Amino acid sequence: MLNALTKLLADYLQRRELIILLEPSSIALVASEGQSSRRQLQLLAQWQDANLYQVDPNAQLQQLEQQLRLLLADSKPAGRATRIVLADAWARYFLVTPASNTQSLLDCKASAQMRFQALFGEAPQGWHILGRWSAKESFLTCALPHNALEMVRRVCGEAGRSIVSLETDLLASCQQFSATLGKHNWLLQFAQQQVQIVVIDDGRVQALQSCFIDSQFWQQSDSLHKLLQREALRLQLPYPTSVVLSGRYAPQWQSQVLQETEVRTLPGLSSVGKLAKEANPALHLLHGVLA
Repeated sequence: MLNALTKLLADYLQRRELIILLEPSSIALVASEGQSSRRQLQLLAQWQDANLYQVDPNAQLQQLEQQLRLLLADSKPAGRATRIVLADAWARYFLVTPASNTQSLLDCKASAQMRFQALFGEAPQGWHILGRWSAKESFLTCALPHNALEMVRRVCGEAGRSIVSLETDLLASCQQFSATLGKHNWLLQFAQQQVQIVVIDDGRVQALQSCFIDSQFWQQSDSLHKLLQREALRLQLPYPTSVVLSGRYAPQWQSQVLQETEVRTLPGLSSVGKLAKEANPALHLLHGVLA
């Protein structure tokens, strides 16, 4: 036990960890070492099966469990510390406004559970709820299925790995940027055929919107502007003064300016992009996690 803790402490001091990125149809193992400004990334292994999107969720998890176990056995990553990053496809996001008498973390979690049941019509017992908890203002919350988390914990435990953090793409991005943003800032998280829009005003999450995007969206030069314009009207909010892009977005948007709106991307894209290329679909999740 003492030896394991000593190794884990050494990993922490050297910022040496394994990052497991999970999507419903793909897995990537990435070794990370060093501080954020000098972080070294190495893609250790990856696996993908696009057909998994079409199968039963239980069969999907069984296949992912089998492949994750094989990848961990074959790659033999150094160190024990492990970060789990789940794609937004696993998550259900929602905003929670705490009651006026909210005082503790338990009160916040109770409010989140009631909100989950009201929105999705099912009991929250089968879900693990994460949140940027606040007793004073609305906070972003994420529900993840227990069976997916238990699968990851089980496989990591068998491989002798210690999970030091669990996060999703969107929560990690919000955690990183919300405290530094001013008024009317929007975070757009693209994944597959969906974009999550988080409106952040003076560091507070003001609104959350999920939008479907079709294949034509990526072909039109003004699609980003039209999306922002439409959602601003729908949310009855001003057009954003700053937009932060994350995930799989069109490369030409990085330097685009829309109606005096600054368009930025998450830091660390260049180093991740060199690893990812087009063959590593899961690595886009690192955009908001490794910066």
